[in-house]
Amino acid sequence: MMDMKALLISVLLCSACFVPDTVAAQTARPSKKGDAQIVIGAKASELERYASKELQRYLYQLSGTLPEIQTEPKNLDRPTFIIGQTRTNAIIAKLASTHQVEVSPSDPGPQGYVLKKTTVNN
Repeated sequence: MMDMKALLISVLLCSACFVPDTVAAQTARPSKKGDAQIVIGAKASELERYASKELQRYLYQLSGTLPEIQTEPKNLDRPTFIIGQTRTNAIIAKLASTHQVEVSPSDPGPQGYVLKKTTVNN
């Protein structure tokens, strides 16, 4: 039996394959204040950049809005998906240092993830 994490990743990757970038760019409603955003770190790896684009396409399929992908914005005043690691994303490093999120090299692991609703004070 496939575990839920593997199933979610499979669904995410498979569903993203059906929306070409050109179609998404032509039909997506422009992002506006209040819409979700995706944040990657200034030192984001290629895998993190890829994950942000896959998440962007998946969220587009669900909502019809193409969320912006930003590199460490000054404000987090709207719903935000933060992608990265403590060494590649300053926001995640701050969350980890204040114990708002618990991460280590082995937990969640190289391709693992933590999904948690939290508030980041700017």
